[in-house]
Amino acid sequence: MAEDRRPESILDMLTMENPSVGYGKMKSRTLTQSPFWWTPQQLRPWTEFSYETLGTVFDGRLLEFAQEKRRQLPCHPHPHPRYCKVAKEAVTRDLIMKWNHTIVSTALELTDPEFSPTFWVGDVSDSETDKDDQGNNQDDDRPPKKKLQKTMAKKKKEKKWLFPDGGAEVEKGGGTSRGERLPKDYKAALKWHSQMVFEDDLLDEDGMWKKSSSKLRMAARPIRQVYTYCVNTQCRYGCILTTEEIFIVRIGPRIGAKRHLTTGNTTQTEPGDLKKLLKKNGLMEYISIPWGNHNNGDCLNYKQLTINLATWFIHILAGNNHEIDWWHPALRLTGSTWKRPVADMSQEPSSRPIKYLPKKRRREEDTEETIYHSFLQHQPLVMKVCVFQQLYVNNL
Repeated sequence: MAEDRRPESILDMLTMENPSVGYGKMKSRTLTQSPFWWTPQQLRPWTEFSYETLGTVFDGRLLEFAQEKRRQLPCHPHPHPRYCKVAKEAVTRDLIMKWNHTIVSTALELTDPEFSPTFWVGDVSDSETDKDDQGNNQDDDRPPKKKLQKTMAKKKKEKKWLFPDGGAEVEKGGGTSRGERLPKDYKAALKWHSQMVFEDDLLDEDGMWKKSSSKLRMAARPIRQVYTYCVNTQCRYGCILTTEEIFIVRIGPRIGAKRHLTTGNTTQTEPGDLKKLLKKNGLMEYISIPWGNHNNGDCLNYKQLTINLATWFIHILAGNNHEIDWWHPALRLTGSTWKRPVADMSQEPSSRPIKYLPKKRRREEDTEETIYHSFLQHQPLVMKVCVFQQLYVNNL
């Protein structure tokens, strides 16, 4: 890894060299599979997601913000050597959480609230869904019948496959706003890398699957998995993280697919139409960023995306618009009307020491709005007098 120095800017922090990773012998190289996954009908390189685009969003202000010199930014974390020798998927997740999650989360904290990012949620165990499942399983103290117990176990296992390893959420009103924004999946690099899809010759020159059986091949499983996560959560962005690359995707319907859901001259569609279409005729745009990308001490002249920089960027895009739609506007238009909040115009970048702290998930408290059944109830006295005077004049 590069020398242990304090980064000078957010961009410098996000483009430093990643740890060197070694690999042990894995007992199994099979990948998770499920009959409940859906498959994108077409894969296409996402050329728009690039360093050049990063320099254009928010009218160029986002990259300028990342390049600003900052004092006392934290040094990078130091993963224990055991995290850097990957022999199973759990170690991959541990390293990603120790290294990438720590750095990216710190950068996102510095970016909030000016650019409205989402915040990286690291583990599926944090999800509300798992908590609900546990609560439902504890409702009845009586031992269920064997048949019911077997059915419940099967449903729970099937349900688990439909939820991602990690994700993202937003902060709202002092707390966290529930709802997925950016589903993530973690894979061991010895089991899967994106080039396998092309090495196995599964796609034709247009990115269409050559034959139906190819969709079920081992190399296609993570593609189908993250695609299903995105469709289920209605998120346009998703990613697969390994210790060799980050595979970022954007999903949507294929070009011209919308007309299959219209009749005659009617173009109106129901809310569920898009999800139904994506299950059968979806498009996945993708880009792979190598683990080895990093600056050599001069981040201003390094014009490539790194894993941490790309992860930070996609979290900001997801924070500004994460939902799938019939079409997606150009990325360069993201935040094109953005202006720094007036209260922050005169403020300089913070100079206080910043520590790496994990993002805590806080349950958003439910608050009920007061319901007024009468217009005059709880109104100021002056308002009441004005109303009665107007009613008297109208009756003259």
